[in-house]
Amino acid sequence: LAEGSLSRLFAVFALACIAGFLALRPAFAEFSDAHAPQGIVAIVNDQIISRYDLDQRVRLVMATSGIPNTPENMERIQGQVLRSLVDEVLELQEAKRLDLLVTPDDTKKELDQIAARASMTPEQIDEFLKENGVSKNALVRQIEANIAWNKVIGQQFGPLITIGEA
Repeated sequence: LAEGSLSRLFAVFALACIAGFLALRPAFAEFSDAHAPQGIVAIVNDQIISRYDLDQRVRLVMATSGIPNTPENMERIQGQVLRSLVDEVLELQEAKRLDLLVTPDDTKKELDQIAARASMTPEQIDEFLKENGVSKNALVRQIEANIAWNKVIGQQFGPLITIGEA
């Protein structure tokens, strides 16, 4: 292609992309409003923790601990919850560095155990989360980080532990 033709082709392509975006924007408006990260609250190495992630975890903590859902309480625990999220990201990153995987079966088994300890079914856990405005992913992410960190500890320190008969 001649240089002028290539420039025109690029311009047409760019206009088509812009037109496509504008045409699809209304279709994505509902999705983006509901799932917008609403800003970044922390960056851990190369991974972000969004305002949405923090809000979801705060709701989860409040719902499972019985803390009244008030703006004052939410603000009060945000710092602790954010530190916990940062720790979890670091734990997941370390597990990934060591090639330790958390399988869907690992996660399901832990979810089932949580439900049993709460005298609930997994479906009741899902309903409880919905009633409290918490995405199931917030709980799953916490569970995955816990499992991953247990695997890291087991791999790194398990060989150093000797259990005697006494």
